[in-house]
Amino acid sequence: MSEKKSGNSMVRSYQNCNHAFYSNSTQENLKFFKFAEDPEMCKRSLYACGRKDLSFKKSTSALYNTHRLCSKHFKVEMFVNPDVMDSLLTLAVPESYQKNIITQVYMFLSNEYRYFPIRYEINLCKAFEVNYAGMRNGLKCGNFAGCPLQTGKIYHVCNWMPDENKLPPAIPTGKYKIRMTLMYELEEAGIIDCYADIVNSMYIFKK
Repeated sequence: MSEKKSGNSMVRSYQNCNHAFYSNSTQENLKFFKFAEDPEMCKRSLYACGRKDLSFKKSTSALYNTHRLCSKHFKVEMFVNPDVMDSLLTLAVPESYQKNIITQVYMFLSNEYRYFPIRYEINLCKAFEVNYAGMRNGLKCGNFAGCPLQTGKIYHVCNWMPDENKLPPAIPTGKYKIRMTLMYELEEAGIIDCYADIVNSMYIFKK
């Protein structure tokens, strides 16, 4: 990033961070910064820090005036002076924690998989925290140890199968495809397709 102009100076009398995973920060030596006045930059920051919900609740001006992010969510290259870290570059955005999973279910009907009305979105780190669909079973084999994810590192998980006790109940008997779309901010990062047969209300997953 070549931009050297200061776009966001720290707010000295603020003590709460509105990041999705680090609210009410009280650590010493933290500095707090406003959301950007520019609507597009503000939106990027909201998605990066896992607060997309605020884009539907607050205007850009309201976020600029009342909401803050603390310094620990920004990489050093986002500061005008990395040694002081008291002012952000104009184009600075927080390090992204917005790694979401969008799950859509399809049912096999008339010789093809058709849309089935189960669709939901959850943050990847939150999914592991609450053991969504038994995702923590993936920690048993492989090199993934949980969040936060490290940039540039290749992860692998082996011998993982969903936990049927954590899946929606009373799904009709049939063949299903579960498509999990991995999102990084607003970009599609990958797709995982899982196939399952439900027989007599029991889940039988195929490798």
